Amino acid sequence: MLRKPKLHQQDTIIGIATPPGHSGVGVIRLSGPDALTLVLPHLKTPSGKVLDADGFSPRVMRRVDFIDPDHPDVPLDHILAVYFAAPRSFSGEHMAELHGHGSPILMQRIMEILIDGGVRPAEPGEFSKRAFLNDKMDLVQAEALMGLIEASTLRAAREASRQMSGSLSRKLEALKEQLVDIYAHMEAELDFSDEDIEPDGENQLQNRLEKLLQEVQSMLTHAELGRQLKEGFQLAIVGRPNVGKSSLFNTLSGEEKAIVTDIAGTTRDINENRLEINGVPIILVDMAGLRESNDPVEQIGIERARQRIELVDGFLFLAEAHRGVTTEDRALLPKIDAERTVWVWNKADLMQGEAPVSGVELLHAECLASIKRGTGLDTIVEAVSRLIQEVPEEGEGAITLMIRQREGLKMVERNLLDAVDRMNNGEWFELVAEPVAKSIDSFNGLIGNTDIETVYSKIFNSFCVGK
Repeated sequence: MLRKPKLHQQDTIIGIATPPGHSGVGVIRLSGPDALTLVLPHLKTPSGKVLDADGFSPRVMRRVDFIDPDHPDVPLDHILAVYFAAPRSFSGEHMAELHGHGSPILMQRIMEILIDGGVRPAEPGEFSKRAFLNDKMDLVQAEALMGLIEASTLRAAREASRQMSGSLSRKLEALKEQLVDIYAHMEAELDFSDEDIEPDGENQLQNRLEKLLQEVQSMLTHAELGRQLKEGFQLAIVGRPNVGKSSLFNTLSGEEKAIVTDIAGTTRDINENRLEINGVPIILVDMAGLRESNDPVEQIGIERARQRIELVDGFLFLAEAHRGVTTEDRALLPKIDAERTVWVWNKADLMQGEAPVSGVELLHAECLASIKRGTGLDTIVEAVSRLIQEVPEEGEGAITLMIRQREGLKMVERNLLDAVDRMNNGEWFELVAEPVAKSIDSFNGLIGNTDIETVYSKIFNSFCVGK
């Protein structure tokens, strides 16, 4: 039977919930059966009155003094304390939070006092892990919480917030329930074929499997868009040496990150910088110019560039406007995807006559610019903006998946493909049911209905201690 591991309720844990360093406010949180009991001996009202449990109404913040037992005459800190009674708390357990001044020395001393009193230091992500084990969230929502914390743009944050509310969990659960129903009909056909029942016909079951497979594949497609939304749209500046790639990289970055000279082959390593266009994070990549070279160091840079090209989402292809399309330019075209490419004619200030035309079919856009003189840059940014418009606005299809979730869905896809192939080959339901059952297990692993402790540990260990 699939189930979550049992939670050891006897522990009360403590952790600092705010980032390390000095700040105006620092938050210490406790979770467990004795969260309030272990804090109370160290709290007094500003008038010096000792507090008991009756003095704390759940969810009501109180102004109190925290007392150091080694120096009871002077408050260690003036704080705000709040208590959350189980199960109406983040972790589903009794919780207490102490909001004091964000001095690392003060917070560390409060931690030491409470740990001496019997509280255990929390492991990374243990508060969130307890929330999961107490059914306050599922695995997908827990991972969305980490996505919200790590979001680099508002769009990515909104998508993570939507997943925390359960949007992705409900989608995965609905797909799993469809699969369970298909599996049940297969089992009915196997176990009760001689009984007076009406299981779905073979063709209908195959149609349902194929439709479910299409939905999973659609999710994986949207997950790729979500990856760009979360991790960044990788935009590579490519072209032959000395056409202005590093100059464009520096200009778009707003700083001199790449070395620029008139010597071809100056760029040897890969440079990156993060930008944001239309709420989508952009990872701008500058790399060595692609050409044949006898320089062993440049050869290494060129090989790295060729490998990186395979991983990017789009291209800025630079060529010289006053020279038109050269033989070297044409040699590079097979290495890029024209539909994902903005062609930039640089050095327009040296051009005489009309602007050249690349002649490349299916090219996303062509721009005319002089990076040295700062002209045409707005046109380049507008073209890039149109290029990344395929990353949809929040709520329009992008799904941000963690690596574990993406790999889990791919496993579901592989098993469903196997099941459909077996049905197409006319194999018995008993053989078809095997990959269907594996798909159900994969869905359970995605959502968290499994007893594999290592999965949970890997996820929650990536959280900070106070979360």
